[in-house]
Amino acid sequence: MSKVDHISLVRITDRERFVAAHPFLFLFGQVMPVREPEQAASEFDEATSAGGPGRHSEVSPATLFVAPICKTIETFPSMISVGRTANNDIVIPDPEVSRMHAYFQQDIEHLALVDAGSQHGTFVDGQRLGPNVPMRVRADQTVRFAHRDLVVLTAQSCWDRVRLMLPPPREPLGE
Repeated sequence: MSKVDHISLVRITDRERFVAAHPFLFLFGQVMPVREPEQAASEFDEATSAGGPGRHSEVSPATLFVAPICKTIETFPSMISVGRTANNDIVIPDPEVSRMHAYFQQDIEHLALVDAGSQHGTFVDGQRLGPNVPMRVRADQTVRFAHRDLVVLTAQSCWDRVRLMLPPPREPLGE
């Protein structure tokens, strides 16, 4: 199975088609490089002084993180794995995320998240999971892998949020 760029799909697909093609939940958030506190504060000050309310976020698509909570690779067939290496279904590019950090288990009715013994922890709505202890998750909850907060979203909400974060399409230049 190959990885799909869901941000690009949102750009080119209307909401109804995107939702019909993606009958699962998504992880949504921003993944930015780890910075020194002084640099991060300076960048925050610059970003907040540049924009006003009602404007699109000044986030580049490269910092958006959108991942379906579904199997994308053949390894670990009984789980949807989460980690920093390419052999996971959901890859979070962060050195504090363990190689095999956590995994989702899905049955017909529920989705559960399990910490795989990670060093920096897995959290659901701020509650740290014990190693190998499943916790049910649902849409609109926040999950944290190490220090990366992501929101669990339905396909509808994912499409809506990605559209809000992307800059509006450019008008064609007059000829």
